[in-house]
Amino acid sequence: MEHSSATEILDRGDQFRDYRPPIDVPQSTLPAVDILNNKCFDKFEVYYPLDSRRSKFFIPWDRLLEVISVPSVQTALQRWNEDISLTSNICFSTDDKLTTKASYRRMLGILVHLGRAEDILVFIKNGLNDSKLPLRLKPDRTGLMYTKAGTDVDVDFLQDWDKRTVKEFGEVQFAFISPYFVRPADGRLLHYILSEEDVLPILEESKWIREPGDENPQPDTPVTHGVKQIQLHECHYDFGDYGFVTSTGPNHLFAMKSLSSNDREVFKREVDFLKRTNHIRNAHLNKLLVTFEANHNGGLFHLVFPWAESDLYSFWKHRRPDTCHTAWIAQQLSGLASALALIHDDSESQPAIRGNEPTYGRHGDLKPENILWFPGQPDCARTGGILVLNDFGLGRYHRQQSRSVVRPWDIMTSRTYRPPECDVKGGRINRKFDIWCLGATFLEFVIWYLRGFEDVEFTFPEAREEEDNPNVMMGYFFSDTFFRVNHDHSEAFVKPSVADWIQRLKADDRSAGFLRDLLLVIETRMLVVDQHARFTARQLADHLRELCSKHSV
Repeated sequence: MEHSSATEILDRGDQFRDYRPPIDVPQSTLPAVDILNNKCFDKFEVYYPLDSRRSKFFIPWDRLLEVISVPSVQTALQRWNEDISLTSNICFSTDDKLTTKASYRRMLGILVHLGRAEDILVFIKNGLNDSKLPLRLKPDRTGLMYTKAGTDVDVDFLQDWDKRTVKEFGEVQFAFISPYFVRPADGRLLHYILSEEDVLPILEESKWIREPGDENPQPDTPVTHGVKQIQLHECHYDFGDYGFVTSTGPNHLFAMKSLSSNDREVFKREVDFLKRTNHIRNAHLNKLLVTFEANHNGGLFHLVFPWAESDLYSFWKHRRPDTCHTAWIAQQLSGLASALALIHDDSESQPAIRGNEPTYGRHGDLKPENILWFPGQPDCARTGGILVLNDFGLGRYHRQQSRSVVRPWDIMTSRTYRPPECDVKGGRINRKFDIWCLGATFLEFVIWYLRGFEDVEFTFPEAREEEDNPNVMMGYFFSDTFFRVNHDHSEAFVKPSVADWIQRLKADDRSAGFLRDLLLVIETRMLVVDQHARFTARQLADHLRELCSKHSV
C-alpha cells in the first residue's frame, strides 16, 4: 500500500527475505540440533537492552536458520516416523508459476520453544504456515485465529491446547518475527506498521538523546523523543549502499529519531520533505533509510538514518587542522554546495506536489551542527570522511509561484546563522536564505583551518557580539549574527568585524590558492545583504567546482 509519504509495509519486511534453498551453502553441512529439546533456543534469546524486566526478546534470523536447519528437521522427522521430504516444506518457500507457498520455519521454531515441536505436522496438514503469523487470540482467549482475505479464521485443530499454551504461543511468536528493515535498491522509502507486541531487532540503544554538538548527553534528558544511537542486528536490515557509507558497517550503528508528536500529519509532513531528497543520488545528502510506527519509548513515529561519527562543529573541536586538509576542504565544500543545489531545484527528477509545476526546496537551518561527518571513506583525501547535509526539519518545498514569498516570522531557525532578511522590515524568505547560512558556515570553516577551533568558538563570536546595539533598555541585545540592522529595522549591514576577519584571512599566506578564492566568494556572493547579489546554489556549486579544477584539488 502506498501513500504520499512512503510505501507501507505490513508484513514486517518478510516479503524481502529470500526463503529459497541456498545454492552456495549446502544445508547438510549444518549440525543437527535436537529440536525436541525446548531449551535449544534459550542461549540465542536477545533481550531488549532497555528492558530491565527482560520481558521482551527476539530470536535473530541467523539463529533460527541454525536451529531449524535441514539436518535438524530431517532428524526430527525420522524420530516421528514421517517422510523426510517434508523438510523442504518446512525450511523453504516454493515459488512457481502457479503458486507461492511460505515456509514453516518460524512456526516450527515457536512450537519448539513451547515444547510442542511435533504439532508442526498438523500445522502443515492445515496449511498454517509462516505467512499467517502473527496469530491472534480469540476474544475468549481459548484459541487462536488469523485473517484471510479480510475474514477472521479460527485455528480449530488445536483442541488439546489449554489456555496457558494458547497464551504462551500468542506471546512467544513475536520473538520469531522481529522486523527485517530494508531500503530497496530503487531508493523507495518503506514505512513499517508494527504492533505494540513487535520486538525491534535492537541490540543496543543509548539511554539519552544525542543533541547536535553534544557528545555527552545528560542523564536527565527526556527519552521520549529526539535522536538516539541504536545498534541493529546484522541479519535484520539491508539498507544497501546509499552513497557515502554502506549498510554493512562493522558496528551496525544507526540514528533513530523519534518524533515528539504522535500526530500522523506531522509525521507525513516531515517524511515528505525527506522523501523528496531521499531519491537524489548525492553523497553529501543524508539519507532517510526507513521509518516505522510502533509504541516505543513513548513515541509512535520513528525515523532511521545512518549514524555519523560527529557533526561539523564537533569535528572542528576535536581535530587539529594541517596543510593536508586543503584539498579535502575544497572537495567537501564543493560537494555540500552541489547537494544544496539539488535541494533548491529538484524539478528534473521529482514531480511537483500537485500538478506538473516544478518544485523548489529550501533547507532552512544550515549550520555546522546540521552538517554530519562520516569517517573513513576510501575515495576522500587524506583526512578521510565525508560531510553530509542533515536535519531538513525546517526545510520546505514550494511551487514556483510561492517559492519567494515566505514571511520571515513564519519560520524558526538558528539566531547565529540567520540571514538579514529575517530581521529587516518587509523581508521575504527564499532559497537565497540558505546561501547566507552556508556562507557563514564556510567562513567559520576557513577560520578553523587557519586559526584553530578557539577562534571559531570564542574570538570570532565575541567580535560579532561587541557590535550589536548595547542599549538593552531599548529592547536590543547582544547576538553573534553576521549582520546588524539600523534602529528602525529598515536596513541591514554586514558587521564590520565579519568583513575585517575576511580581509585578515585573505592576507594570511596560508590562504593562497583555493581558500583565498573561496573567501572572495563568501565576501561578494554569499554574505551579502542584497539577496539578488548572492549566488544561487547552482551558481555556487558550479563556481566551486571550477575553483577545485583551477587549483587541482
